[in-house]
Amino acid sequence: MKGTERIGRSRRARRGSSSRRLFLQAVGVVGAGFVFGTSGVAGRDSPTEIDECTRITEPGEYVLAEDVSPTTVDGYGCIHVRADDVVLDGRGYTIDGSGAVDDGGRVRAAGIAVNPEGTFEPDARPVENVTVRNVSVTGFATGIRYESVDGGRIAGVETADDGVGIDLLFGARGIAIEDSRLSNSGTGVDLLGDPDVYGGPSDVTIARNDVEGNDVGIRLGHEATDNAIEHNRIVGNGTGAVQGVFARDNAVRRNAICGNAYGIRNVDEFARDVLGDDAGDLRFEDVLEATENYWGASDGPSSDGDPPEPFADPVTGALADGTGDSISESLEPGVANVRFDPFLETHPEGAGVSDA
Repeated sequence: MKGTERIGRSRRARRGSSSRRLFLQAVGVVGAGFVFGTSGVAGRDSPTEIDECTRITEPGEYVLAEDVSPTTVDGYGCIHVRADDVVLDGRGYTIDGSGAVDDGGRVRAAGIAVNPEGTFEPDARPVENVTVRNVSVTGFATGIRYESVDGGRIAGVETADDGVGIDLLFGARGIAIEDSRLSNSGTGVDLLGDPDVYGGPSDVTIARNDVEGNDVGIRLGHEATDNAIEHNRIVGNGTGAVQGVFARDNAVRRNAICGNAYGIRNVDEFARDVLGDDAGDLRFEDVLEATENYWGASDGPSSDGDPPEPFADPVTGALADGTGDSISESLEPGVANVRFDPFLETHPEGAGVSDA
């Protein structure tokens, strides 16, 4: 097949359920509003069909022809995208890694890996403009990984039972994650950077997704900067969203953040379990903008740990004395490091795929 190289071995799997395929097709194509212009990439020729683990090496449109269930994967994963201007359409099929044995580094294996290890190759540059849509990925260390990718979209996908559903690493920027269901994984969406390489993920939009039943719904990790989380259902996770040290200038707005063990945690103190006594007084503090969210109760968020005195909004002084999901405390006792005021009293319209 032009633009592809076979990798690994696959067993032929049963087709995905009709309900799942109908959801992915409807949301991924209609709900996300895909329109291909005159660039000549998508629709230039007939799409290239994929029915096994594959390395994509040329621009163009690629489609799954059936479910793919690999018996072996390499350390990067099943489908590698190593070219600019690629559209990968799953057509509602599933990539299932639950039965795979890998031949080199399972901890990094992904169902779909875009620019895998690209940041560590000599003279590496970001891969540009990659779209993944209408696919279900399950049973991998990471469902979908974008590593140093500039521009693109992940839309109308389902991830479940992965270590991480969607992982954006290092210099990933300008990516939209939309209209997807990210559930029952260690982390639903993880944004993680490295200041010694390309910095952190930036200008990422996470919108209209159902993020449910994960240990952590959305994690804004090291160096994640200027990212927007909006109009999502973040429900029933261990922690709805967490912002780590050295992440900054992110915004979480107009989401339904409900039924999580913890709503939003903003981690202020440096990881003393890593540095120990060498940490000294090293601390990092950044207020996370999280206004106009619905916290699962009309009276707003509660304070983490149910303290005798609720935490105050760091800007307005309003108290987090509601019965909704909790927010965290800053390094200043009694003051939140999450700006939650004003908040919504009812579930916002258009939040999540199902808009429940």
